[in-house]
Order: sequence, then C-alpha cells, then structure tokens
Amino acid sequence: MSEWMALNAEDVITVDTGKFACMNSPTFKASELLERADAVLVARGQFPGLTTEGQSCKVLKPGDNWQRVKVRVKVELTVEYTIEDQ
Repeated sequence: MSEWMALNAEDVITVDTGKFACMNSPTFKASELLERADAVLVARGQFPGLTTEGQSCKVLKPGDNWQRVKVRVKVELTVEYTIEDQ
C-alpha cells in the first residue's frame, strides 16, 4: 500500500463530475479545494482557519499528558495506480 503524501498548493486534482459538488469544475488546484473547504466551514460558523493557520485545541495521546496544539487540515493523496498501468 502506498504512503499518504501532502499535495502542494499548485498541484492539480481532477475528479469524476459530481464527486466534489462544492467545486465549480471537476479540475482544480489543491489550494482551491482548501480555500473552498475553509469558506464552507466559516459560513457555517465552524472551525475558522482550519485549513490555513489551524485551530487551537488540546490533544491527549495514550500514556501522555494533555497538550495544547493546533490542528490543520491538508489535502493528501495516495497513489492507487498510474494511467499507464491501466
């Protein structure tokens, strides 16, 4: 199984039509997806800055103490196959 990798802001994504109803086109940059996700969350009054500067919170890991952290959402990918493999 492939590792998950973060996409760069300028990486282009294309999906089957209708898969990402919040986007105006089936082809868009990773940065556009994050901007749209952030706008939707802010419009709903939830998690402002979750895709940019992050959201302050606390986390508890097994065997550790509570820590103050910031959580940020990124777009990641894992390679299923390349077009040439089909």
